[in-house]
Amino acid sequence: MRSFSPLLGLVLLAPACDPKPDSKLDDGGEEASGNGCVETVTVIDDLQAATALGFSPNQLIALAEGPREADMVWGTGIDESIAKVSFGPESGEATLSVVIDHSGGEARYIHSEPEPTEELLDGPGSGCSDRVEVDVEVMLASSGGGFAETFTAPLQASTARVAFVRHELELAELAGSFKLSEVEPEGVKVGPLALDLGIFAGGLFGGITSVVEVTDGDITAATFMDVARWPVNAAACEYGEVPVGPADDFAAFSAADVHALVSSAADLQIAWDGGAPQSLTLGIGELPADAIACAVYEGEVIGQLRFPVELSVSSGDERWSGSFPVELQGIPAADGTLASAVLHIPAAYANSVAAGDFLSTYGIADVDLAGFDRAIVDLLGEFTPVDGGATVNGSLKVVGVVSNSCPPDANGCAGDDYTDLVSAVWGDL
Repeated sequence: MRSFSPLLGLVLLAPACDPKPDSKLDDGGEEASGNGCVETVTVIDDLQAATALGFSPNQLIALAEGPREADMVWGTGIDESIAKVSFGPESGEATLSVVIDHSGGEARYIHSEPEPTEELLDGPGSGCSDRVEVDVEVMLASSGGGFAETFTAPLQASTARVAFVRHELELAELAGSFKLSEVEPEGVKVGPLALDLGIFAGGLFGGITSVVEVTDGDITAATFMDVARWPVNAAACEYGEVPVGPADDFAAFSAADVHALVSSAADLQIAWDGGAPQSLTLGIGELPADAIACAVYEGEVIGQLRFPVELSVSSGDERWSGSFPVELQGIPAADGTLASAVLHIPAAYANSVAAGDFLSTYGIADVDLAGFDRAIVDLLGEFTPVDGGATVNGSLKVVGVVSNSCPPDANGCAGDDYTDLVSAVWGDL
């Protein structure tokens, strides 16, 4: 979605049912949002009253109101064969300052559900989310003066843990010194700056983007241009996730708690292909103070978080000895406490390694990869808290891959060929 193609039609990466910035509906009114959702708006007079989402407008205001700062990094523009866009005067890293003030702005409860004609289910996954909105004044500034903006916009939230301001800044109306310094060729159009500002107890996250269009006859090519993002090291988090620090209790546990749970596991064993158990030692790298974990704030798993670590392994039979990156996930219980930690290699089947690099990458010996182009390690372990330690249930599979460079089912080609070569169970055997 972020690369140019002359045949790529314009696609807006907006949340499915976010309202237009600063839009309002009359009390009790019902209106299609334009994104496949029908929204019913109720004005809230008592800001202290809990809504159907379990929190009041005042709780939302308390979460977001006041001054905040975040380290930010400016984008580098676009330098493609069919378009060049650059901007300034700021570049590199800077500081973003945000002040949110509620001075009596209207509060609303929005019930959102799919339009009857849409082939979508209601509830999580439908793209239509109920939310609370409060009109606030926002002051947003960058340390070098590129942004110095003040505007009124809805502060909105579907959970008491995270609030958002989403607003379009027209280039011609900016109060700061931000300017487009190069736009080529003549047919290139740079759209408004789309602000997506997230606020949670631990700070700010989000960014500013713009849609860049190139029109040639009846064909419009488009891409998204990153203008700025914050914090600097939060790029690994995806939409629906908030970047939190190691000690931030986004649910009722932190990344540090997940790390400690996995580190507490002891006296582990591994059994290869149904053989006799061998001792297994696991170690995970330390969490830096500036590490970022990605915590889910949408859907049915609010509070689940994930972060990368370096895993070191050593088996008593010396068959497995190595160090490689994995991901840890913290899974919340119904009350928000840590139910379990999951260790895995993310997207294992999409991230195979060349057969010649397998041993040096994963340190697993005695795997016959003759005749295979690539190899996969599918690693999974679940750590459950118990008596100050953890019970562990894990599995391991090594898969050989023969590459067939053709689309599946094209002229009878079945695509890549996968063969299970080695399997093991590990943990408390």
